[in-house]
This record gives sequence, structure tokens and C-alpha cells, in this order.
Amino acid sequence: MKKGIFAIVFMAMGQIGFSQYSLTFCKEVSTEGTAQNASNSISTGKEGNPVKILVKGDEKLNTEGVEYRIFFVDDNGKESEISKLPQFVEPDWSFAWKKVTFYNPGTYRVKVYNDKGAYLTSANLSVKQE
Repeated sequence: MKKGIFAIVFMAMGQIGFSQYSLTFCKEVSTEGTAQNASNSISTGKEGNPVKILVKGDEKLNTEGVEYRIFFVDDNGKESEISKLPQFVEPDWSFAWKKVTFYNPGTYRVKVYNDKGAYLTSANLSVKQE
């Protein structure tokens, strides 16, 4: 019985101590942090296609900076890092976004890290040629 109670308390403490984060690709972000026209697939042409990368915390970001690391994913699933985009944020913000233009077709993986280098979340974006 005591072991069961200890396990429940331990799991509850783990949930309180760790925030959940999400990553969304969209055309616009509202002032409340809501993604507009969200999609994990876009088309691009010679002009490229700008996308906003929205990272949200379940409560707050709890960091003074985020870094968006963009990887190209080849047909074998191998990642090649192509860009690092740092962004200063306020710890009490619940979301942040970065505008990025994709020019070439393929699969991209965006990973987000906090200012201490800890992984927060990631998502894939499929870019198709128009």
C-alpha cells in the first residue's frame, strides 16, 4: 500500500516539475498564441514560402531564450543541421514564434531547445515543390 502511494506522489511531482511544449507550423499567430492555418505540409516555389514556427508551453516557457534548430531529413532518415535560430524570450511568456522561409522541397525537422540547451519539443514539416 505504501509503495503504491509513494509511486502516485512521485508521478504527480514529476508532472508538476516538467512543462509540456508543442511545436506548430502556421501562416499567422494571434496575439493570444493561437496558430492560424496550421499545417505540417506546405508548397514552395522560386519565391519560397514563409512559415511561422510556433512553440508553446503548457503554462510558461520558463526560459530566457529558445533556439530553433532546423534539420533537413534525407530519404534514409538522416538529419543534417542547416540552421540555428536563437530568440530571446521572457520566462513568463507562454509562447514564441519565428518566421522562416523554406525554398527547397523535402522533409525538415525543427527541434527547439531552451537557453540551457535542454530539448523542449520538435516537429516535422514536409515541403513540396509547386
